[in-house]
Amino acid sequence: MVRKIRTESRPDLNRQKLIEFQRDLIGVENLSNQYDRLFIREGCLQKLSRKGYQQRMFFLFSDVLLYCARSSSPVLKFKLHGELPLKSMTVEDTDERIQVPNSISIYAGNRSLLVAA
Repeated sequence: MVRKIRTESRPDLNRQKLIEFQRDLIGVENLSNQYDRLFIREGCLQKLSRKGYQQRMFFLFSDVLLYCARSSSPVLKFKLHGELPLKSMTVEDTDERIQVPNSISIYAGNRSLLVAA
């Protein structure tokens, strides 16, 4: 009986999490409308840009990777900076010549990112 309750409540917990993300992420539409989308993990990484490393919050779902920056509003919200579909994504260890520890390169469509933990 306990096992049955746990497996039945997971979709509800996932749905609740998607609704929370929909509320807290600025620039994201229809995040909670896709019933087959599953939340996997969230975390903070440093994304390399022309200006240097910038802290970004990454949200991994079963079909997409979102990266955001904290908004300037007094309420804790994040502004979407990029949405990368997992279907076309390739993730590789960074080239040894770059010499950035704990970093990976992410390629998706016409975008590429270098991120470090």
